[in-house]
Amino acid sequence: MTVAADRLPSLDRRFGWAMTAPGLVALSLVVLFPLFFAIFTSGFEYTLLHRKYDTFVWLDNYRSIWSEGYLGQSLWVTTTFVVAVVLLEFLIGFTVALMLNAVQRFKDVYYLILLMPLLTRHVPHPAYITLSVDDQNPLRAEADTSVTQGLG
Repeated sequence: MTVAADRLPSLDRRFGWAMTAPGLVALSLVVLFPLFFAIFTSGFEYTLLHRKYDTFVWLDNYRSIWSEGYLGQSLWVTTTFVVAVVLLEFLIGFTVALMLNAVQRFKDVYYLILLMPLLTRHVPHPAYITLSVDDQNPLRAEADTSVTQGLG
């Protein structure tokens, strides 16, 4: 083999790492930032009603989870919810897939109708959370007023 042929696997390997590095960094940030932020927040007396990091409680939150029995109850509720939702979504999805498999006319239109909520559901979601959670948001008062006027 020549020197150029020996360098080719090394260049390919470096090129592969260079192409995957930004994705790996982004994935690491998406996974690690919420984890470290949750660990940081767990050291403070932070609730949805009191959103400030002013009272440092160290490990008292973890002690209260173990001593008051919240952990077992939370795990049971979470597990039950996850199993029920996954089963229900699987049954609905499998039924729709079987029905779509039998359809021949307008199959592309049905696929578009089914995929449209999946493609657009992330657009209004953060705005809705901001409006519904943030008490100081001036748009919340307008949204509450328009909803109550629309209902009345």
